[in-house]
Amino acid sequence: MEENYKAWHPDDHVVFRLIKGKPLEEGAIGYFEEYLHGKLHKAKVLYTKIVPNREIEYRPLFWLWRIFWPKSVFTIEPKGKSCIFTATVHYRLGWLSTKLAKKIELRLLLSLLKDI
Repeated sequence: MEENYKAWHPDDHVVFRLIKGKPLEEGAIGYFEEYLHGKLHKAKVLYTKIVPNREIEYRPLFWLWRIFWPKSVFTIEPKGKSCIFTATVHYRLGWLSTKLAKKIELRLLLSLLKDI
């Protein structure tokens, strides 16, 4: 699994390993390290929903992170002999989003475009 994680974004993905459970199993706990905007981020996540070959949903284990980042979802949609992969990160920003949304969205968009 770690080889796939690193191959996906070799410059940003550093480490991924399972701490508890089996790969792609609800209730499994994973640990990852990756660079976002030049800073190393580390997190433990709980896999909350697995639909084989369709969807992987997970959430951070640390309670404080869950206030702002309740979950992330990977979806895989078959398309002929290929597929469409979508990564969705759910954020909960509250009043802060009304003040910073445009700046955050622009910065996030620019960081994503540099990977294309």
